[in-house]
Amino acid sequence: MSAPERSVGSILQGILDNLQELVRSEVALAKREVAEDIQRGKGAIAMLVAGATVVLIGVHFLLWTTVYALALRLPIWAATGIVGALFVLVGGLAVSSALKRWQVISFTPERTVATLKENIEWVKQ
Repeated sequence: MSAPERSVGSILQGILDNLQELVRSEVALAKREVAEDIQRGKGAIAMLVAGATVVLIGVHFLLWTTVYALALRLPIWAATGIVGALFVLVGGLAVSSALKRWQVISFTPERTVATLKENIEWVKQ
């Protein structure tokens, strides 16, 4: 027995239905990937804010202790200048480290892009 023949219209409708489902799947995958990346970004930001807050509180007390200790040997302006420069250096290193972590996070849905390329090739064929 031979397979029943389908009309060109039904074949085209089937192709369109498949393409619509493919696009829906790609959009869902892209949403999922972006959501995962946002979650990773939220974690990095939360850790950065929490760490910075704790450091600032500790720095406040250490700053005054250090200034008072240096002021025993130096003029107060020199003591505050030395301590201020030291903390600017440490803070700059912390910001640099946080920015490096932030750059690792990719907001491009790479799996979606790869599957879209595959799907485009499939449609071309």
